[in-house]
Amino acid sequence: MRFNSGLISCFFLASAVLAGSDQSHQLNLLERSPKVLDSSVWAGARLGDNDGTFNSVTGILVAPTLSGDPGSAVAVWMGIDGDGDVVYNNEAVGCQNYFVCGILSTVTSGGTQHQAFMRWFPHPPLDFPFDITTGDRIQITFNVYDWMSGTLIFNNLSRGQSVTKNFKCASLLCGRLAEWMVGRVAAGGENLPLANFSRLLIASASAGARGGLSFGPAATTLGITNIYQLTTDHGGVIKPVADSDSVSFDA
Repeated sequence: MRFNSGLISCFFLASAVLAGSDQSHQLNLLERSPKVLDSSVWAGARLGDNDGTFNSVTGILVAPTLSGDPGSAVAVWMGIDGDGDVVYNNEAVGCQNYFVCGILSTVTSGGTQHQAFMRWFPHPPLDFPFDITTGDRIQITFNVYDWMSGTLIFNNLSRGQSVTKNFKCASLLCGRLAEWMVGRVAAGGENLPLANFSRLLIASASAGARGGLSFGPAATTLGITNIYQLTTDHGGVIKPVADSDSVSFDA
């Protein structure tokens, strides 16, 4: 599908932030890497349904403790869509578009730095000011309304702070996939070293669907349930385990 550059911009319609700025920043790879999830290397659980079922995704992440060389990183995210095709208003629409949101964690000389991010592909990823410290429990919820608009909520349960962002985008989502993932981070066309961690957990994970239905990561009533593994830089394997309401990752 071809995109008209005059039509694919995403607009933030309103923002409400408690205890912080409400500005968003388009990520500049030359100045602020590593910040882009263009890596094709990830591990996690993905649900699929060809009928355009999913209209929300949620989960609670714990900002991880990392080790490794400065600059190594890991991203934890959840999202909707990523491949396939669907018919919208009698027109075939590519579902390569997707929305992901989560935490990007980077090893620095002073410890681990965490950054909230979102991306409505094919548009560039965005980060935004939101205080996250290692060990904080971050609840993330994304709701999509008409496949072109949505609301994203980041809630720091450990600090009692939250940010809500409402936006509209001309790049259609399809609601055919929901996912909870851990992955490498890419910058400048290359994968960055994968930071070391002992265990990551996405708890209270679910995908909302039409008719008020809700599915956990291990739902077996849908057409597709896939588990992806990731090989680490040292030859180990990150093996995700999905159950009714969580996905865990052991390195």
